[in-house]
Amino acid sequence: MDRQVVNLTRFPLFFPEQRPFFTEGASIFAYGRQQQTMMFYSRRVGLGAGGTPVEIPFGARVQGRIGRSQVGFRAARPGAFAGGVDFEFPFILRERDNLLFLGNAAWSRDSVGAVAGAHYRFVVDYPNDHADLVTRFDRVEAGYDPALGFVSQNGIYRWGGSMAVTPRPERASIVRRRCAVPAR
Repeated sequence: MDRQVVNLTRFPLFFPEQRPFFTEGASIFAYGRQQQTMMFYSRRVGLGAGGTPVEIPFGARVQGRIGRSQVGFRAARPGAFAGGVDFEFPFILRERDNLLFLGNAAWSRDSVGAVAGAHYRFVVDYPNDHADLVTRFDRVEAGYDPALGFVSQNGIYRWGGSMAVTPRPERASIVRRRCAVPAR
């Protein structure tokens, strides 16, 4: 049960999904930034523009693996189309440092013959013990609005990043690094 919330902004509110049917395998459809440009947002199933109910004559969900790749397919609204691909290329530098290139491209069209919109994301991540550097770029075109997705802002370019430097002293036995223990 969601709390009642009044939205006084021009941006839509995001409510996380908690129903098991929709959360199972949801990461396959997790394109873009969570809570900002999501390809699939289950709370829009059965709702049209402005939250008006729409009839769904059929629905299907198929997901699995082909080799090392994950694949997924959802169908629920005639005439609307959304699809995309994502990638992650990890590299190891100097036998111990990691460098990741990752991103996605997604497209949507809200009805037959409508103009398609797109969302692109590219991230370079250097997540290592002595430094963690990240830069990311997003482009959300004005027409990007997947019928079963969630887009908080469209028609924007966004660039951001972060940096954390954690140097190690020569005598590492004096200072120890605290490691996070995974939750059970």
